[in-house]
Amino acid sequence: EAGRCIIDKALKQLPVQVEAKGFLEIGSPKNTVVTFCADKGYDLIVMGSRGLGAIEQLVLGSVSSYVLYHSACPVMVVK
Repeated sequence: EAGRCIIDKALKQLPVQVEAKGFLEIGSPKNTVVTFCADKGYDLIVMGSRGLGAIEQLVLGSVSSYVLYHSACPVMVVK
């Protein structure tokens, strides 16, 4: 329920001319993004980056880095 509210709020903030859909999936973000986008046949993934430092990224990993290297389609990471 909370996840759906966050998605709906984000979609309402987009300009009318921007076509977007919100999806709610359960699972590891790294694997879920890669698998979901491959299954849907998307041409491009656009995602944000938290800007972790080198040590934090080494310990925690990075969803954007994982998706960048494992996705079948191009990935644009926005900071």
